[in-house]
Amino acid sequence: EEKTSGIPDEEKIRVYFEHHGRDYLTGTKRSTIGKIITKAGGKNIFGELRGPPYLRISPEDLIEKNPQVILKDTRGVLGYNITDPTAIQAYLDDIYARAERDGWNGVDAVANNKTYLLSEYLTAGPKKCIAVLYIAKILYPERLADVDAEAFLKEYFERFQHVPYVGIFVYPPP
Repeated sequence: EEKTSGIPDEEKIRVYFEHHGRDYLTGTKRSTIGKIITKAGGKNIFGELRGPPYLRISPEDLIEKNPQVILKDTRGVLGYNITDPTAIQAYLDDIYARAERDGWNGVDAVANNKTYLLSEYLTAGPKKCIAVLYIAKILYPERLADVDAEAFLKEYFERFQHVPYVGIFVYPPP
């Protein structure tokens, strides 16, 4: 918060988050990820939707909101003991293919290759505080140039879980 506080609302990076549950399932401000995006200094483009924490939107809604960054959490694609980026890159390529197919390949995030995959294990449980660091680093790399989010995750695994740090949790790395 110290690194991202003070950013005027109109200058905050616009973020679209997509849940691993299905295409176009996004989080409102009531969702866990909505809260994480806010803590990281971003602006959740669907944060003001009313209703349950997670809602389905349309490709047209996504185009209209024009996110600068897309975050997609994944189940089984990234995570602990996953070290080969081949399947991860294929998953990301599928997202870019969907953008082309559904007509949102012109939004800023896609046009500027600012789409990131997150392991669901990073956005749930006690690692959420580390997810804030990763997302803040994705959104504001210049403000967090001196922050090594991966070092915090490594410490979490090795110091507190007593297991070696092995895996890919964010792709591409910020």
